[in-house]
Amino acid sequence: MHPTAQVNGSISRCFPIKRGVKQGCVLTLTLFAIFFTALLIRAFSKPSGVLLHCRTSGKLFDLSRFRGKSKVRRLFIRKLLYADDAAFVLKLRSLPGETAEILSNYQVSVREKNELKEKVVGFCADNCNTNFGGVKRRGQNNVFFRVKEKIERDLTGIGCAAHIVHNCFQHAVDTLPVCVESLVKIYKFFHIYTVRVTKLKIFCEFVEIEYQRILQHGNTRFLSLLPALQRILEMFEGLKSYFNSQEGCPTLIKKCFEEPTQELYLKFVHGQLKYFNETILS
Repeated sequence: MHPTAQVNGSISRCFPIKRGVKQGCVLTLTLFAIFFTALLIRAFSKPSGVLLHCRTSGKLFDLSRFRGKSKVRRLFIRKLLYADDAAFVLKLRSLPGETAEILSNYQVSVREKNELKEKVVGFCADNCNTNFGGVKRRGQNNVFFRVKEKIERDLTGIGCAAHIVHNCFQHAVDTLPVCVESLVKIYKFFHIYTVRVTKLKIFCEFVEIEYQRILQHGNTRFLSLLPALQRILEMFEGLKSYFNSQEGCPTLIKKCFEEPTQELYLKFVHGQLKYFNETILS
């Protein structure tokens, strides 16, 4: 291959290229991965990354299967490769106290140790006061401000992605004509009341519906609604018949089951929740 180069409007003579591959070649990613791995091994005498235990068999999130020794693999992740960029993976550890001063000092020391102090462009963390000093980020006693001050660079602050998705979905559901979070009342209705749970079990057996324990939804994290909502949908007809037959049923719960479109909206929210949860887990 004999290309030319254009510099300031002038075209050079043809010159041969004896190494490399063409843009878009299928070998590009493989060759770059091999080169980049060798480069990291050469650059760092001590391993710097994250040690992962993994296996290709078994169900996702079944941590008990990692206790085995025959099929469990140990991988040391030290880089992340993208279409046109690469990122290093640094191993951080928990610190006693975890004040803004302690965390910021440790963050800066890790970057200085790996010669990354001048390459930091952003700070991503949970939206707690220790990290950002509140929603408006005006305080100075937080990790974000202290790190910027220590490395003398203007950083881009990025809040917790899970929290952003959480807020997005919560505001979207609030626009629906039904109150989805009122399902929390169903859990509280049976919580710690053994007599009520026993009556529900007897009722389910009478109408030939399988009884399942009502799950709690933590309203501080809207995405925890998925398993609780799924359980309600699995027992929807049974719960509807149960509360309609009860005297002194809480007004909010009674209105939920009296609304003819309630189950339809719940199924719609359940379907959307699955996509949002998958986004967080990925």
